[in-house]
Amino acid sequence: MQKNIQKKPQKMSVFMIVSFVVLFTYLLMIILPLIWAAIASFKTNLEVTYHPFDWPKKWRWANYQTVFENFVAPVASEYRNAEIFELLTNSLLYALGSAVLQMLSCMLTAYIVARFDFKFCKLLYSIVIVTMIIPIVGSLPSELRVARALGIYDTMIGSWMMKTYFIGLYFLIFHAAFKMVPNAYAEAAYLDGAGNFTVMTRVMIPFVKGTMFTVLLLNFITFWNDFQTPMVYMPSYPTIALGLYTVVNNQQKTDVPMQFGACMIVAIPLIILFGCFQDKLLGNITTGGLK
Repeated sequence: MQKNIQKKPQKMSVFMIVSFVVLFTYLLMIILPLIWAAIASFKTNLEVTYHPFDWPKKWRWANYQTVFENFVAPVASEYRNAEIFELLTNSLLYALGSAVLQMLSCMLTAYIVARFDFKFCKLLYSIVIVTMIIPIVGSLPSELRVARALGIYDTMIGSWMMKTYFIGLYFLIFHAAFKMVPNAYAEAAYLDGAGNFTVMTRVMIPFVKGTMFTVLLLNFITFWNDFQTPMVYMPSYPTIALGLYTVVNNQQKTDVPMQFGACMIVAIPLIILFGCFQDKLLGNITTGGLK
Protein backbone atom coordinates (compact mmCIF):
# COMPACT_ATOMS: atom_id res chain seq x y z
CA MET A 1 0.00 0.00 0.00
CA GLN A 2 1.54 3.23 -1.14
CA LYS A 3 1.61 6.11 1.24
CA ASN A 4 0.68 9.52 0.07
CA ILE A 5 3.82 11.56 0.07
CA GLN A 6 3.17 15.25 0.38
CA LYS A 7 5.77 17.49 -1.10
CA LYS A 8 6.95 20.19 1.20
CA PRO A 9 6.48 23.64 -0.25
CA GLN A 10 9.73 25.21 -1.24
CA LYS A 11 10.72 28.15 0.86
CA MET A 12 11.82 31.24 -0.98
CA SER A 13 15.28 32.29 0.02
CA VAL A 14 16.40 35.87 0.40
CA PHE A 15 18.38 35.55 -2.82
CA MET A 16 15.29 34.42 -4.76
CA ILE A 17 13.21 37.29 -3.38
CA VAL A 18 15.87 39.89 -4.19
CA SER A 19 16.36 38.42 -7.67
CA PHE A 20 12.62 38.53 -8.33
CA VAL A 21 12.37 42.15 -7.19
CA VAL A 22 15.34 43.20 -9.31
CA LEU A 23 14.12 41.39 -12.42
CA PHE A 24 10.54 42.63 -11.99
CA THR A 25 11.82 46.20 -11.57
CA TYR A 26 13.93 45.80 -14.71
CA LEU A 27 10.88 44.50 -16.57
CA LEU A 28 8.83 47.52 -15.53
CA MET A 29 11.64 49.85 -16.61
CA ILE A 30 11.41 48.34 -20.10
CA ILE A 31 7.65 47.88 -20.49
CA LEU A 32 6.29 51.08 -18.92
CA PRO A 33 8.26 53.56 -21.11
CA LEU A 34 7.19 51.59 -24.19
CA ILE A 35 3.52 51.73 -23.20
CA TRP A 36 3.78 55.41 -22.28
CA ALA A 37 5.41 56.24 -25.65
CA ALA A 38 2.69 54.31 -27.51
CA ILE A 39 -0.05 56.25 -25.70
CA ALA A 40 1.76 59.58 -26.15
CA SER A 41 1.95 59.03 -29.90
CA PHE A 42 -1.84 59.58 -30.04
CA LYS A 43 -1.76 62.89 -28.16
CA THR A 44 -1.16 66.45 -29.20
CA ASN A 45 2.11 68.16 -28.45
CA LEU A 46 0.49 70.26 -25.72
CA GLU A 47 -0.99 67.18 -24.03
CA VAL A 48 2.40 65.48 -23.96
CA THR A 49 4.01 68.61 -22.53
CA TYR A 50 1.45 69.58 -19.88
CA HIS A 51 -0.39 66.30 -19.23
CA PRO A 52 2.23 63.63 -19.88
CA PHE A 53 0.61 60.91 -17.74
CA ASP A 54 -3.03 61.44 -18.67
CA TRP A 55 -4.98 59.54 -21.28
CA PRO A 56 -5.45 61.36 -24.59
CA LYS A 57 -8.61 63.45 -24.68
CA LYS A 58 -8.98 62.25 -28.26
CA TRP A 59 -7.06 59.41 -29.87
CA ARG A 60 -5.44 61.10 -32.85
CA TRP A 61 -4.87 58.37 -35.45
CA ALA A 62 -4.01 61.13 -37.92
CA ASN A 63 -0.65 61.41 -36.18
CA TYR A 64 0.42 58.15 -37.81
CA GLN A 65 -0.73 59.34 -41.21
CA THR A 66 1.51 62.37 -40.78
CA VAL A 67 4.38 60.13 -39.67
CA PHE A 68 4.00 57.93 -42.75
CA GLU A 69 4.04 60.99 -44.99
CA ASN A 70 7.17 62.41 -43.36
CA PHE A 71 9.02 59.16 -42.70
CA VAL A 72 11.74 59.58 -45.33
CA ALA A 73 15.51 59.34 -45.58
CA PRO A 74 17.82 60.83 -48.20
CA VAL A 75 19.31 58.69 -50.99
CA ALA A 76 22.72 60.27 -51.49
CA SER A 77 23.47 59.02 -55.00
CA GLU A 78 20.12 60.08 -56.51
CA TYR A 79 19.40 63.31 -54.60
CA ARG A 80 15.94 62.20 -53.54
CA ASN A 81 14.15 60.93 -50.46
CA ALA A 82 13.27 57.27 -49.98
CA GLU A 83 9.78 56.71 -48.59
CA ILE A 84 8.80 54.30 -45.86
CA PHE A 85 8.13 51.22 -47.98
CA GLU A 86 11.53 51.50 -49.66
CA LEU A 87 13.09 51.92 -46.22
CA LEU A 88 11.33 48.78 -45.00
CA THR A 89 12.56 46.79 -48.01
CA ASN A 90 16.14 47.95 -47.51
CA SER A 91 15.94 47.14 -43.81
CA LEU A 92 14.64 43.64 -44.48
CA LEU A 93 17.38 42.92 -47.02
CA TYR A 94 20.14 44.38 -44.88
CA ALA A 95 19.06 42.82 -41.59
CA LEU A 96 18.25 39.37 -42.96
CA GLY A 97 21.33 39.05 -45.17
CA SER A 98 23.70 40.30 -42.48
CA ALA A 99 22.10 38.13 -39.79
CA VAL A 100 22.33 34.94 -41.88
CA LEU A 101 25.93 35.48 -42.97
CA GLN A 102 27.18 36.45 -39.52
CA MET A 103 25.44 33.48 -37.92
CA LEU A 104 26.97 31.10 -40.48
CA SER A 105 30.39 32.66 -40.02
CA CYS A 106 30.27 32.25 -36.24
CA MET A 107 28.89 28.71 -36.45
CA LEU A 108 31.33 27.35 -39.04
CA THR A 109 34.37 28.91 -37.38
CA ALA A 110 33.27 27.68 -33.96
CA TYR A 111 32.73 24.18 -35.36
CA ILE A 112 36.26 23.99 -36.76
CA VAL A 113 37.83 25.35 -33.57
CA ALA A 114 35.76 23.07 -31.31
CA ARG A 115 35.98 19.79 -33.24
CA PHE A 116 39.51 19.80 -34.70
CA ASP A 117 42.68 19.72 -32.63
CA PHE A 118 44.87 22.05 -34.63
CA LYS A 119 47.33 24.55 -33.16
CA PHE A 120 45.80 27.26 -35.32
CA CYS A 121 42.40 26.57 -33.75
CA LYS A 122 43.76 27.27 -30.27
CA LEU A 123 45.37 30.45 -31.58
CA LEU A 124 42.09 31.50 -33.21
CA TYR A 125 40.19 30.98 -29.96
CA SER A 126 42.76 33.11 -28.11
CA ILE A 127 42.47 35.84 -30.74
CA VAL A 128 38.69 35.94 -30.25
CA ILE A 129 39.04 36.32 -26.48
CA VAL A 130 41.72 39.02 -26.76
CA THR A 131 39.82 41.06 -29.35
CA MET A 132 36.71 40.96 -27.16
CA ILE A 133 38.71 42.38 -24.25
CA ILE A 134 40.71 45.05 -26.08
CA PRO A 135 38.53 47.87 -27.49
CA ILE A 136 39.15 48.77 -31.12
CA VAL A 137 38.71 52.51 -31.59
CA GLY A 138 39.30 54.69 -34.64
CA SER A 139 39.06 52.02 -37.34
CA LEU A 140 36.28 53.74 -39.32
CA PRO A 141 38.53 55.68 -41.76
CA SER A 142 40.54 52.55 -42.52
CA GLU A 143 37.39 50.49 -43.07
CA LEU A 144 36.04 53.08 -45.49
CA ARG A 145 39.29 53.12 -47.50
CA VAL A 146 39.34 49.32 -47.69
CA ALA A 147 35.67 49.18 -48.72
CA ARG A 148 36.23 51.74 -51.48
CA ALA A 149 39.36 49.94 -52.67
CA LEU A 150 37.51 46.61 -52.87
CA GLY A 151 34.55 48.18 -54.67
CA ILE A 152 32.03 47.13 -52.02
CA TYR A 153 31.28 50.59 -50.67
CA ASP A 154 27.64 51.69 -51.02
CA THR A 155 26.41 48.23 -52.03
CA MET A 156 24.06 45.88 -50.21
CA ILE A 157 26.34 42.90 -50.84
CA GLY A 158 29.27 44.89 -49.48
CA SER A 159 27.40 45.58 -46.25
CA TRP A 160 26.69 41.85 -45.91
CA MET A 161 30.36 41.07 -46.43
CA MET A 162 31.44 43.56 -43.77
CA LYS A 163 29.06 41.93 -41.28
CA THR A 164 30.44 38.44 -41.99
CA TYR A 165 32.77 38.18 -39.01
CA PHE A 166 32.97 35.60 -36.24
CA ILE A 167 34.60 37.52 -33.41
CA GLY A 168 32.14 37.97 -30.57
CA LEU A 169 29.85 36.33 -28.05
CA TYR A 170 28.01 34.14 -30.57
CA PHE A 171 31.25 32.41 -31.53
CA LEU A 172 31.70 31.41 -27.88
CA ILE A 173 28.10 30.18 -27.68
CA PHE A 174 28.49 27.98 -30.75
CA HIS A 175 31.89 26.79 -29.56
CA ALA A 176 30.44 25.67 -26.22
CA ALA A 177 27.48 24.01 -27.94
CA PHE A 178 29.69 21.97 -30.28
CA LYS A 179 31.99 21.02 -27.40
CA MET A 180 29.03 19.50 -25.57
CA VAL A 181 28.13 17.17 -28.44
CA PRO A 182 29.57 13.68 -27.67
CA ASN A 183 32.29 12.46 -30.04
CA ALA A 184 30.49 9.13 -30.39
CA TYR A 185 28.08 10.60 -32.93
CA ALA A 186 30.85 11.81 -35.22
CA GLU A 187 32.87 8.61 -34.80
CA ALA A 188 29.86 6.46 -35.75
CA ALA A 189 29.32 8.57 -38.86
CA TYR A 190 32.98 8.27 -39.84
CA LEU A 191 32.75 4.47 -39.47
CA ASP A 192 29.77 4.49 -41.84
CA GLY A 193 31.91 6.21 -44.46
CA ALA A 194 30.80 9.82 -43.96
CA GLY A 195 33.22 12.62 -44.73
CA ASN A 196 33.91 15.79 -42.74
CA PHE A 197 31.30 17.83 -44.60
CA THR A 198 28.62 15.16 -44.14
CA VAL A 199 29.41 14.81 -40.45
CA MET A 200 29.16 18.55 -40.00
CA THR A 201 25.92 19.11 -41.92
CA ARG A 202 24.00 15.92 -41.09
CA VAL A 203 25.29 14.97 -37.65
CA MET A 204 26.67 17.96 -35.74
CA ILE A 205 24.68 20.97 -36.96
CA PRO A 206 21.27 19.41 -36.11
CA PHE A 207 22.35 19.43 -32.46
CA VAL A 208 22.71 23.22 -32.51
CA LYS A 209 19.87 24.21 -34.85
CA GLY A 210 17.96 25.72 -31.91
CA THR A 211 20.96 27.90 -31.11
CA MET A 212 21.28 28.78 -34.79
CA PHE A 213 17.70 30.03 -34.92
CA THR A 214 18.09 32.07 -31.75
CA VAL A 215 21.33 33.70 -32.87
CA LEU A 216 19.71 34.46 -36.23
CA LEU A 217 16.79 36.23 -34.54
CA LEU A 218 19.03 38.20 -32.19
CA ASN A 219 21.25 39.26 -35.09
CA PHE A 220 18.21 40.28 -37.12
CA ILE A 221 16.99 42.50 -34.28
CA THR A 222 20.44 44.06 -33.93
CA PHE A 223 20.79 44.87 -37.62
CA TRP A 224 17.18 46.06 -37.89
CA ASN A 225 17.98 48.73 -35.30
CA ASP A 226 21.34 49.62 -36.87
CA PHE A 227 21.40 53.04 -38.50
CA GLN A 228 25.13 53.79 -38.40
CA THR A 229 26.20 51.22 -41.00
CA PRO A 230 23.60 52.29 -43.63
CA MET A 231 24.40 55.94 -42.96
CA VAL A 232 28.17 55.52 -43.37
CA TYR A 233 28.69 52.53 -45.67
CA MET A 234 25.61 52.44 -47.93
CA PRO A 235 24.05 55.90 -48.21
CA SER A 236 22.17 54.83 -51.36
CA TYR A 237 20.22 52.20 -49.41
CA PRO A 238 18.72 53.96 -46.37
CA THR A 239 16.93 51.72 -43.88
CA ILE A 240 14.01 52.22 -41.52
CA ALA A 241 16.38 52.87 -38.61
CA LEU A 242 18.14 55.58 -40.60
CA GLY A 243 14.73 57.01 -41.47
CA LEU A 244 13.90 57.19 -37.76
CA TYR A 245 17.22 58.92 -37.12
CA THR A 246 16.39 61.43 -39.84
CA VAL A 247 12.86 62.06 -38.56
CA VAL A 248 13.92 62.55 -34.96
CA ASN A 249 16.94 64.75 -35.68
CA ASN A 250 16.08 66.70 -38.82
CA GLN A 251 12.28 66.81 -39.01
CA GLN A 252 9.47 67.32 -36.53
CA LYS A 253 11.96 68.28 -33.85
CA THR A 254 9.33 69.94 -31.68
CA ASP A 255 6.54 67.47 -32.42
CA VAL A 256 7.02 64.87 -29.72
CA PRO A 257 3.99 62.67 -30.61
CA MET A 258 5.32 62.33 -34.17
CA GLN A 259 8.68 61.21 -32.82
CA PHE A 260 6.99 58.60 -30.63
CA GLY A 261 4.88 57.46 -33.58
CA ALA A 262 7.99 56.99 -35.71
CA CYS A 263 9.57 54.96 -32.91
CA MET A 264 6.47 52.75 -32.71
CA ILE A 265 6.56 52.09 -36.47
CA VAL A 266 10.15 50.84 -36.17
CA ALA A 267 9.44 48.83 -33.01
CA ILE A 268 6.20 47.10 -34.07
CA PRO A 269 7.86 44.53 -36.41
CA LEU A 270 10.30 43.58 -33.65
CA ILE A 271 7.50 43.28 -31.07
CA ILE A 272 5.59 40.98 -33.42
CA LEU A 273 8.75 38.97 -34.10
CA PHE A 274 9.46 38.61 -30.39
CA GLY A 275 5.86 37.63 -29.66
CA CYS A 276 5.96 34.89 -32.31
CA PHE A 277 9.33 33.44 -31.35
CA GLN A 278 9.74 34.30 -27.67
CA ASP A 279 10.09 30.64 -26.67
CA LYS A 280 13.02 30.17 -29.01
CA LEU A 281 14.62 33.45 -28.00
CA LEU A 282 14.38 32.67 -24.28
CA GLY A 283 15.02 28.96 -24.30
CA ASN A 284 17.34 27.92 -27.10
CA ILE A 285 20.70 29.36 -26.13
CA THR A 286 21.86 26.31 -24.17
CA THR A 287 25.10 24.45 -23.90
CA GLY A 288 23.81 21.26 -22.42
CA GLY A 289 20.71 19.13 -22.20
CA LEU A 290 21.75 16.81 -25.02
CA LYS A 291 20.33 13.33 -24.86
